Formats: sequence, structure tokens, C-alpha cells
Amino acid sequence: MDRRTLTKRLLTVATLATATGRAAVGAPIEASEPKKIQGRDGSRFRIRVLAFDGADEIDFTAPMRVFGFVATQRPGVDLALVTLQPRSVVKGAFGMSVAPDGVLDDVPDLLIVPGGGWVTGAGQGVRAEIGNGALLNAIRASHQGGAIVAGACTGAMALAAAGLLDGRPATTHHNALPDLRRTKAQVVEARVVDDKDVLTCGGVTSTFDLALWIVERFWGATLADRSTDYLEHSRSLDVLHR
Repeated sequence: MDRRTLTKRLLTVATLATATGRAAVGAPIEASEPKKIQGRDGSRFRIRVLAFDGADEIDFTAPMRVFGFVATQRPGVDLALVTLQPRSVVKGAFGMSVAPDGVLDDVPDLLIVPGGGWVTGAGQGVRAEIGNGALLNAIRASHQGGAIVAGACTGAMALAAAGLLDGRPATTHHNALPDLRRTKAQVVEARVVDDKDVLTCGGVTSTFDLALWIVERFWGATLADRSTDYLEHSRSLDVLHR
């Protein structure tokens, strides 16, 4: 990224932060490191990562990898890869076949919604899932039930279609930003956007940064850094949060 582009991005983020009362972040949150995060009902913190045919593989495998590591480091993490209907196998956008753990049958504490196929206009993927309505119903029900909902890459387009991004800052894959601007979202060209109960991120590998940011938010910067080192990932701190 050249200096002019970086300056423009920082000015955009700073302007939005001033207008909405949110802060642009270039450093970790200063917070104590909790040993255990509980779910809303006082039990395990339930993370559900959605998968569907045509979903971009990184959009669901990156969160599973990051939160899978967290589960080995912190007690009380209940992680599962789920579908909306019973499926023995789901085939991703680039041909990977995976066996989900089960179905989304309750309201989790954190729901990750993948993208996939939006930019290419593929017959399977997030566009098709938006069209059949079940995904939007699941997103709305989870959010209304108290779940934090995160849209990975063009999963943000599903959150927008469900109405979760109306009047709120959000981002998505750079090739889908024109489409996001046609929604009611306040588009921010940041790597990760955290608006408390709704999060979005940029394209593809940004999903790692989304997941790692969530680790920092709930379990602290030390574990986020440890997770980053374990994954041998160059983490971006281009995060807008309030």
C-alpha cells in the first residue's frame, strides 16, 4: 500500500470514528487477561462457524483453526462447524469437501458467517444462500437471540441483506465494496470492523485477522499474540472498533 492510499484510509477511518464515537485502533486493547469466558447462560462460550456449498474455504477454516487453538489454551470454548440443514458433506468454493459437526440448532454466543462466490457470481455460495432465505432467517434469529454475528469476507453481504448492517460501519472484500455501498451500511475500508455485536472483515485472509481480533477482544492480547505466533501469521492491526 503506498503512502497516499494509507493516508486516505486513515483519514476515512478517523472521520468515521469522530462521527460515530468509535475509535481507530493501531494497538492492542489494554485489558486484563481473563482465564475463562462464559456464554450468555453462564455455560461454555459457544462458537458456531457456518458452512454451505460454495462457501470460501478460508472463511470457515480460518476461524476453526484460530478458535481451535484457543480451545486448547482456555477452558470453556465450545466450537463447531455447522450447517443450516443436516448435511454429511459440504463442498467449498474451490473444491474442498468437509464433514460438518452438526446443524445450527440453537443461538450461539458467536456466529461466523462465511462468504464465497459473490464476486464471481457463482451458482453456489453466499448469493444463492441469501436468495433461498434460510441463511438470512438464521442470521436474524441468532442476532435477535443475543449472538454476536461476524461476517467473513463477503459474508458481510449476507449480514447486510439481513438488515444487521443498517446504519453501521462495515467492510467486505474489496471487489464487493461497490455492492456493500449500495446497502444501508456505512462502508469503511479497514481490515476488520468491530461494532460490538456485529463484525465484518475484508477479503479472504482478512478472516484470520477477524478471528484473531475476536481472540484479543475476549481473551486478551497475550493469547491473540500467542495464537498469531503459533499460526505463523503476520497479523494486521487495521481494526476499527468502538
